[in-house]
Amino acid sequence: MLGHKLHSILMLSGCLGFLAACSGSEITAPGVPDFVAPNPAPLPAPTPPPTQSDDFDLTGGGCTAGSTQISIGTISTATVCQITVDSNGTILSDLSLTGPRTYLISQPTFVGIDDGPTPGASGGTLVDMNVGEGVTIAFQNPTDFLTVNRGSRLIADGEPTAPIVLTSDEDILDDGIANDSQGDAAGQWGGLIINGRAPINSCADPSTPATCETSGEGGTGLYGGDNPNDDSGMLEYVRVQYAGFEITTDNELNGIAFQGVGDGTFVDFIQVHNNDDDGVEFFGGTVDVRHVVITGSDDDALDWVAGWSGEAQDILVIGSGIGDNGFEGDSNSSNNDITPRSNPFISNFTLIGAPGEDLGMQIREGTAGVFINGIVAGWEDGCLDIDDSSTFGQLDASPSIDIGATDLQFSSLYFSCAQPLADTDGEAITDITQLPGITIGDSTLSGVLPGMNETNVAAIDAATIGGTNLVTENFIGAFEPGLDLTQIWAFGWTVPGTLGISGDPFDPECPESPNVIDVTATSSIPAPASGGLVCQISGVITQDLTLTAFNTYVLNGGVVVGVDEGPDVNAPLLGGIPAVLTLQAGTNIIGENPTDFLVVNRGSQLRSLGTVTAPVVFTSDEDLLGANLGSETGQWGGLIINGRAPINSCSDPSIPATCETSGEGGTGLYGGNDPNDNSGILMFTRVQFAGFEITLDNELNGIAFQGVGDGTVVDFVQVLNNDDDGVEFFGGTVDVSHLVITGVDDDALDWVAGWDGSAQFVIIAGTGIGDNGFEGDSNSSNNDILPRSNPTISNYTLIGSTSEDLGMQIREGTAGTFINGVVTGWEDGCLDIDDGATFNQINGSTLLTPNLVDLQMVSLFFSCATPFADTANDPVDIAATFSGITTGTSSLTAASGFTSAFINGVNENNVPVIDPTIADPNLETVSQIGALASPTDTWFQGWIFPGSL
Repeated sequence: MLGHKLHSILMLSGCLGFLAACSGSEITAPGVPDFVAPNPAPLPAPTPPPTQSDDFDLTGGGCTAGSTQISIGTISTATVCQITVDSNGTILSDLSLTGPRTYLISQPTFVGIDDGPTPGASGGTLVDMNVGEGVTIAFQNPTDFLTVNRGSRLIADGEPTAPIVLTSDEDILDDGIANDSQGDAAGQWGGLIINGRAPINSCADPSTPATCETSGEGGTGLYGGDNPNDDSGMLEYVRVQYAGFEITTDNELNGIAFQGVGDGTFVDFIQVHNNDDDGVEFFGGTVDVRHVVITGSDDDALDWVAGWSGEAQDILVIGSGIGDNGFEGDSNSSNNDITPRSNPFISNFTLIGAPGEDLGMQIREGTAGVFINGIVAGWEDGCLDIDDSSTFGQLDASPSIDIGATDLQFSSLYFSCAQPLADTDGEAITDITQLPGITIGDSTLSGVLPGMNETNVAAIDAATIGGTNLVTENFIGAFEPGLDLTQIWAFGWTVPGTLGISGDPFDPECPESPNVIDVTATSSIPAPASGGLVCQISGVITQDLTLTAFNTYVLNGGVVVGVDEGPDVNAPLLGGIPAVLTLQAGTNIIGENPTDFLVVNRGSQLRSLGTVTAPVVFTSDEDLLGANLGSETGQWGGLIINGRAPINSCSDPSIPATCETSGEGGTGLYGGNDPNDNSGILMFTRVQFAGFEITLDNELNGIAFQGVGDGTVVDFVQVLNNDDDGVEFFGGTVDVSHLVITGVDDDALDWVAGWDGSAQFVIIAGTGIGDNGFEGDSNSSNNDILPRSNPTISNYTLIGSTSEDLGMQIREGTAGTFINGVVTGWEDGCLDIDDGATFNQINGSTLLTPNLVDLQMVSLFFSCATPFADTANDPVDIAATFSGITTGTSSLTAASGFTSAFINGVNENNVPVIDPTIADPNLETVSQIGALASPTDTWFQGWIFPGSL
């Protein structure tokens, strides 16, 4: 097995952030005395295997040569195999450990005797330690560690279904300490140290690598030498967990320390979890790594120093809120310009921070390096910090990557931190835009999976530009877009529960929250087939909460996210509590009763992070149970988002800091003074079978955007079969795109109260029981009150039927720009304009002017029996006034596999197209009218409700 794997070596270093004690301190010089451990716990006496016992047998049979069967445990008793060492803790001959068995190490242990910086220089003893799939090595004392000395090898060859695990005996035994994925156990043993003889820079004269060596932290042996291709063995499907004991102050062991390790060593699929110091640290050397997961570190996740020049690819770091940095990169703290300079090539990484942690990438002390195809999100102090003049001296700000140079280069990166570039005072670079290839925006990560914003960043081919052992991956981040957790490379062999906040298939649990309880045993809703649970959510959520796709979540009445912070963004209400509800890709939210609904209060956020293949779905229990027959509506309430963007439905909208009103159905106050207010993200999200009528004329919409600001992202959203309007905007400035509304009983897309946002790429398909496609109002009580409704809507296809009303009902003083639209099949007409204040806004020009508050219609195609409805009392001739409207016979066709005709035919394509960016620069340039930007556009496929179009 080893041979077929070694020829395809690939690299990665994935890290979670916490400062490595070692990298921030001086490198120890040669000659430091060997580590002397305190008196370890006495070894239990060997005992023969019991003939009959109820004890849990961890050995899976007899012990292999080089180990002796013993019993350990105080609360639980278990038989294990004690690894045999000499009086110095050294394994002196080749050793093979086979699984599934557990082996015990109970003192600092060394594989072989150090052979020196060149072969035979120290006359060492060379040993191969072979560890087979399914083996667990448990360390009994905090001071226990495993060091592989120069010239010897550790060949740890696990499998996805049977990884090799290095852990503490506390983890294995029932000692009352929580060692689950959400527990904070760390520092229960030392760590894994691999010493090689590849070049380093932390010696008196690194220009002579044959004599360049230094001592590892904690007396873990000498490392360094003259062989960049040195072979220290292999690590494949290996986990190191709960390690990092602090031997002395500022002298803690890393989870895995690669000390002068050469690129003849194979490292692929490794995880370090809950280490008390750094997760993985490279001390010089040239070793390449790939498929690395680092979770829960107390210091830095991935750290390098002393001249590391390896390659790394496919890295995942998940912070726990107590660590430091994701990457901490140094060259040499004593001499920033000494050579060989640290110069790694790192591609395809995802670094996810948490409040309380420092930096995604701390780059300093003269290191160079290439960093491409990365996602950095959520780090409190910033995504990137560059320090020290020698480091800035390596910076290459050109747009192309020069792989042959020892430079500091960044490209194809996506940053989502409050401070993209940290600590810029007095630095040579003060504007992140000076570094090419870095995109800054909102994170749309769904757990560890990339979302739309990350996917939109073009990747660089790491293999083509010169990565020796890197492969082509045409995406940024650690994981390919469009997959679910069961398909990604980190699934199945990592510590259960560490790929998300909770609920991976190995460790199903409802999230720890006072608002969530497990109702699996009593609910009529079946648990998901993945093995997850049914979790009930109720009350007011006042702490950030993340829901994963492995469980099903049931609303219990009106569930509210956050306590309202009021209308004034500059003076939040006392007692307001902001909270964030995050829904990972594929999550299902269920309403069992008509009075179940979800409200997001002002100052809080909903982050619904679906993907094409795994949309987030809000639906009813009848739907989940298969009881729906196709036309049901009103089976639960709906989704309401309250923001503090301006509205006009209050006594004095000229003072937006006090302008607020109450939402329908008692769904909370909305409105305020922040047009850029951010209520979160809705992406690849469906809301279906909702819209319960609370009282007469007081029904809930599928989605109500109430005073929502344009800092909110709404893209790829469907509302299906709602008993009231599909989507309604109550004032605000929010923009939406890729919107599908089907089968609603009232209006499909409705606006009122001063909505001033935009919508692009909209498909509306009626079922014969609804009213209007668009119903646009400003204010029914005062048609001329300001701010006036004034949306810009481009590229829409409104498909009516012979028993529905109007394609576009425009009235009550609204303005708006309507361009590149197709309206067909509505019984009462394609367009009706009412009320004098609305007619007063009409601008009949076909030349768009940005930023006007008027009513303009250009590049529209109407195909209704009555194109212009109710014209007898109109003060103007609508057909003549809007010369940009073409009437004719629909030639729309259905897409393959769909029944609704919404693909343009020849008549629609004959209508001239207008560039919507003239009206709103945030819209996309298009090549045709209607909801599809081109004939090959398939944005509607894969995520909408099957059969709804």
